[in-house]
Amino acid sequence: MRIYSIIVDLFSASDYLPVSYFVNKYKVSKRTIQNDLSYLIKISSKKGFELYSFYGKGYLLEIIDDRKFHCFCDKLLNEGQLNSKKLFADILFLLLEQTGYISTQKVSEFINVSKSTVVKELKSIAASLQEYQLLLLKKSHYGIKISGEATQYKLFLYSFFEKEDATICSRIDQQLFFLKAEKTVVMTFLKDENLHLNYADLQTLFNYLKVEIFYQKNISKGKSTDDCQIIEDSRIRPIIEKIQAKLELEQSRFLMNGLQPLFFKYIKNNQSENTAHLKEDIYWSLQQIDKENSLCLSEDSAFIDRLYQHTLMLMMRMGKQMSYKNPFLIEFCIKYPNALNIALKFSNLMKQKYDFSVTNDELAFLAIHFSAYLEKMNIEKIASFERVAMVCSSGGGASYLMCVQIKKIFTQAVVQSFSIFETEAIDEFKPDIIFTIMPLSKSYAVPVIYITELLSNEDLYRIKKMLLLGDFTGKEIIETHQPFKLSELFQLDLFHVKQGDSYINVIKDMATELVAKGYANPEFVENVLNREKYMSTVYNEGVAIPHPLELSGKKNAISLTIIDPVMKENGKEIKLIFMICLTKESVNYYSEISQLLFQLMNDPEKLAALYSANILEEGLNILKTIGRTDL
Repeated sequence: MRIYSIIVDLFSASDYLPVSYFVNKYKVSKRTIQNDLSYLIKISSKKGFELYSFYGKGYLLEIIDDRKFHCFCDKLLNEGQLNSKKLFADILFLLLEQTGYISTQKVSEFINVSKSTVVKELKSIAASLQEYQLLLLKKSHYGIKISGEATQYKLFLYSFFEKEDATICSRIDQQLFFLKAEKTVVMTFLKDENLHLNYADLQTLFNYLKVEIFYQKNISKGKSTDDCQIIEDSRIRPIIEKIQAKLELEQSRFLMNGLQPLFFKYIKNNQSENTAHLKEDIYWSLQQIDKENSLCLSEDSAFIDRLYQHTLMLMMRMGKQMSYKNPFLIEFCIKYPNALNIALKFSNLMKQKYDFSVTNDELAFLAIHFSAYLEKMNIEKIASFERVAMVCSSGGGASYLMCVQIKKIFTQAVVQSFSIFETEAIDEFKPDIIFTIMPLSKSYAVPVIYITELLSNEDLYRIKKMLLLGDFTGKEIIETHQPFKLSELFQLDLFHVKQGDSYINVIKDMATELVAKGYANPEFVENVLNREKYMSTVYNEGVAIPHPLELSGKKNAISLTIIDPVMKENGKEIKLIFMICLTKESVNYYSEISQLLFQLMNDPEKLAALYSANILEEGLNILKTIGRTDL
């Protein structure tokens, strides 16, 4: 982190900076600073800058390649943040396991960092503890220690699992060795009790148990006890008590209160009077959604049954003011925006009937059912091609290979090969789709797709995506070497680098521009802002993906705005805003776009490079390097 800070100092300076400046600022030896500066001089030319040393004056930084320099700085910052997280965890766990006070000098010796570094990190730790009513006490000649109620200790530790903090969570896992023995005991118990928890709930259960076991084994000595609170639902209390007994744990209010809502949905309940007509109301809601989105949700009885069971339990939880945390909330919102939009419409329609609102976490759980339905539609779309004709130059081994390969896509179809001269045989076969290596001598009332004689895995991938994204209504002629490209959605007149005063104002301007330039219908602006009212589209790593609640595009486009300097709202940075504008017929493009952007969010180097892009072509070149995107 010090290297990054030195770079920032040099970049910000208007004149030479002497070694003494850094020694005084960072409270380290002259030799340490000289080593840092020597390292920077050595790597400078490869990182987009030069660092000059002048005797008697100091050091001066000159930027040669702006993009390389900013990428280097971003990488240093990310590495520094990782080191900072490790230091935070090292000091925190040392304090948690203390039964009394410990001096900052001893902490620095244990962690092997300077005392000033420890003092600085303690401020962050104290602030985190305070959020959970825990105190970092200081006593002259004694040192420091953490103080607070047992339940608050546990809630504090559990918060790191909710935030998916890999540094803290892995530290707990390492110290516990909790996985095999305890998990086996719990899984056997759940099976015996006929409690079939889904994966997300199972992970939540294990995280609660990890925190409880870690506390009782590593922290509880000399700390306050966790008096158990009586639970309202007498059916759930015995379940939690049995788990505690099997794992030889003391009674815990943290476990009782935390696991009550988790087990609630797995306990059979009698249907109340106000849900007597729930299935009919669900059917009515799905009919409205079908009309607006050209779907057939209300015709799928199995889907309605699953949605009914989920909605029934959801309403019962809402009635008891219970809600589940969804560990996949952000990822789901990014990857399946269309399913989430449909779930939003469904919950709004149900609210008209039953006057209840769902949390964002619950909404994502609900959206899983709609996502599964949309995936099923994709499978059925491929399955609708029951007879596939492969037209080759001959009927030899190459044609057999092509048939075997195309079977990977059309698993249930009858696939048959023909030579280019067998037009009558093709007519008699009555294909639903034709793949050919050359132009045919006659036209057909089915899609005709031109392919190469030797298909690669990439070709097969493109063919499948083309079939899912395309709307084949009759006679189409398509060339696989010219597939739909995501890069075609990025338009030069929709690329901007600008400052932002607020996220809402920026996306309102972006939506207005799309309307003004003929990419979207007038209602597009309102639809984008309405979507934002339900859940923020600002995600992780400074990426935002605003989109309308109702598809209202005239033409498919992605508007990209780079916010410089970085804007912060509600504790989140906003750097890159991708606004998606699609026509109703292009709803399947959502999945392709969202997969690309999700991969981008998980690649810090490419994010930093894209943020430094000054022209659209430069940005597209970076996006092309992310996974398999057909850009």
